[in-house]
Amino acid sequence: MRDADVRNAVHGNLLRPFYEDGESRILDEVVLGLDEARIDVAVINGSLHGYELKSAQDTLGRLPRQIEVYGKALDFVTLVVADNHLDQALDIIPNWWGVVRAKKTRGRLYLKKIRQPWWNPSPDPLTIARFLWKEEALSFLVRHGVKGIARKPKYILWQMIAESYPLAQISAYVRQTLKARQGWRVDP
Repeated sequence: MRDADVRNAVHGNLLRPFYEDGESRILDEVVLGLDEARIDVAVINGSLHGYELKSAQDTLGRLPRQIEVYGKALDFVTLVVADNHLDQALDIIPNWWGVVRAKKTRGRLYLKKIRQPWWNPSPDPLTIARFLWKEEALSFLVRHGVKGIARKPKYILWQMIAESYPLAQISAYVRQTLKARQGWRVDP
């Protein structure tokens, strides 16, 4: 079982309701933080839900770092993991992560939900603000009456947003912006 097999099964089965709802945007390989990690698949709607895929050929070596980064940036995380990594993964991941087992039987890949994801208990406003391009961050601040910021670097704008606005407001704007953003990547 290869990564492409798991990815195809996730897109073809697990994410089908999101493709059909007309409200969600689904993206592959989304950069989180300052290029600290990439989530394999992200579903953007009323939340930002990341799906991390671990095929039978993968290792769990990067998982501790991914846990740290994903915990700052995502509302929900679901680990889709091959049967051979399931027990080890369950010992490593936080309780709020969902788990889906990927198992190949008779030449066919099956996905089985093991655990539902829960809301992330501790997202980081600065990491979430970093999803915004400079123009998007400027737009957010200008809408809130902030002036004299057009020449500020994006790092300062992100910091201003993170320190001055409630997490729910930042998250809602980021989700809305990512769903509407055009020309930044190809949707599957």
